[in-house]
Amino acid sequence: MCPARKSLPLLTLASILLVISCIGSCANAVVLTVLVRARREFGGSAHTLIANQSAMELAASVSALIMSIVMLTHGYRYSGDRILDGTICVLFEGMHNCSIRHIIS
Repeated sequence: MCPARKSLPLLTLASILLVISCIGSCANAVVLTVLVRARREFGGSAHTLIANQSAMELAASVSALIMSIVMLTHGYRYSGDRILDGTICVLFEGMHNCSIRHIIS
């Protein structure tokens, strides 16, 4: 007989994601700020790849932060604007949860 799997509740998972993404956003914002200021002050392009990587990680952290807030607030209320509702559905709920019937109704 297979033992039952234990899983974390959604609220706990979203809270952990919120804390991790806040820390990641703050850390990446500081690193990116320091690199941009150093480049302006000292010139050169030695840190360009590190700055690009930090910018990508900052965007991913902010995206995870927004997604965890949407998870904690139990989703998004669709207003009837097909373009806005479709965009938010794809970004925050994923392609597999979005359907034309869901967006239109």
